[in-house]
Amino acid sequence: CWAMRSRTPFMRFLLSGAPLTALALIVPWYAFVMTDPARGQVAQEIAVVTAGGTHRGIFLEYIPVILHMLLPWTPMLVAAFFAKGVRRAPIDLPGRVAVCAVLAVLLPLCVTLQVQPHYLLSAVPSFALLIAWTITRGLEAIEQPDRTPAGEKTARVFETSWGVAVWTAGILGVVVITVELVRHQGRIGFAAIAAGVALLFAGALLLRLGKGKSASRQTMLWTSLMIGAMPIVGGWWAPTFNPNHGREVAAAVREHVGTRPLIGWGKTGDITLSFNLRQAIPWLTEEAALRDALARQPDAVIVTQRDERGGTPVPDIGLHERYENTADGDTLEFYDLSAAPTSPPSTHP
Repeated sequence: CWAMRSRTPFMRFLLSGAPLTALALIVPWYAFVMTDPARGQVAQEIAVVTAGGTHRGIFLEYIPVILHMLLPWTPMLVAAFFAKGVRRAPIDLPGRVAVCAVLAVLLPLCVTLQVQPHYLLSAVPSFALLIAWTITRGLEAIEQPDRTPAGEKTARVFETSWGVAVWTAGILGVVVITVELVRHQGRIGFAAIAAGVALLFAGALLLRLGKGKSASRQTMLWTSLMIGAMPIVGGWWAPTFNPNHGREVAAAVREHVGTRPLIGWGKTGDITLSFNLRQAIPWLTEEAALRDALARQPDAVIVTQRDERGGTPVPDIGLHERYENTADGDTLEFYDLSAAPTSPPSTHP
């Protein structure tokens, strides 16, 4: 209504029956939940989100997360703020839809004190709409037959962002190759090969779609380079320098535990450990169930997790601690039924 300066959308919303449809879905769910003995958990979760709990913060903390989350499109969205050809008024219908979709997620996050990066996941599709609209309007401003001064400025801003991306991709490729050669004492590993392939790909694109080509082709070049570099640099290579990264923790656990079956114990379970180990880990909370599981699998390793809120003590049923791993404030402890420790506990993965 604010974007269109009209009450019509609100009246259409009411007359469409959407509120009744929402109530038809929501009311039965809450009626069912209120019959459950654990219904107090709903109120507790709402209180935690609004009051902050252990993740209390302010909305400004989301800004660097958003800039990182939108890669490789971040430069294009930032460029739009300096391109009058994109920020034309009045904004058209696709632009209004994109802006409203983004605000529908961001505005509630401004008033809740619980701040966690994964809350922004639901904003990714709406940001994609906004970025697509930005690129479309930018290309229209650049490629119109009689380019206006706004179109000229838009072209300069967009081409600068493309150039930065091209140079960034090239420099990162050289850095990855150099660092990997130093780390592995001259041996060429997967990362170096991948970076070399990315550099060849970038060079081919520069020759085919480089300077002097249309803005649409420049956009294709920019997008291809950034998407090609992201999984290599950000997804695979950079995390190898973080000892607290999930893959590194899983590798350390596998080194100490081997391929023995794992059984989780306690109310706090680590889902990411199961994912990174590629192994199903049942989490038990009853001592009788734990005894039965060990009777069936006496060689199993018991894993329990504790954080700043504490954890669930392991029952006294003859278990001995074999290994301990602490990462980002969370500690994983591993126990088994053998008579004596095979290796001393460690706080490093």
